[in-house]
Amino acid sequence: KFSNMRVVNRVIIGDFFLKNVQKLYEYADQDKNINVLIIGTLMLDKRFDMSILREVEIYNSIIDHIIVAHKVNRKNIWYKPHPRLAKDSWSFKKANLNCSIYPLAGNFLSDVELCNKNISAVYSVGSTSLFYAKEIFGKESYLIDIKSEKVHPSTYQVYYHMAIKLDLKIVKIYCNPPKN
Repeated sequence: KFSNMRVVNRVIIGDFFLKNVQKLYEYADQDKNINVLIIGTLMLDKRFDMSILREVEIYNSIIDHIIVAHKVNRKNIWYKPHPRLAKDSWSFKKANLNCSIYPLAGNFLSDVELCNKNISAVYSVGSTSLFYAKEIFGKESYLIDIKSEKVHPSTYQVYYHMAIKLDLKIVKIYCNPPKN
């Protein structure tokens, strides 16, 4: 069994992973001036009551936090959509997120983007790339705390416990969920 990170009884192949990702980065658009990367996920799930409007509220509250905490401009905060994000969801986020957003088509995996030396911090509600950001790329990594939101509870708990184990910082959201 193999792993990119330290896991008991597994062969660590993180160095090989890093070398391959760095090769891919040579082909990426390296012109973006990114200081902070937000890695998007597929938060919307028909089984739960999370709306895209609420998702954008959460991200915008985190963007406000990032501006203060990292002393960066909105245009230097980039949201990286999940590769399977629907086009209409991407369009809504493009119109409503208070930061820069990657194009939907032709975009590299977030692991490749982590090679960008300008990126000092990475945020996500849950992604293996968030863990790689800290463990393999040495970036400040922050898990966005959405445990009080209407999302898949067990999926988020896995990310939360892994973040604790890897000593990632947990960031509370700064907007309250709408009352029913």
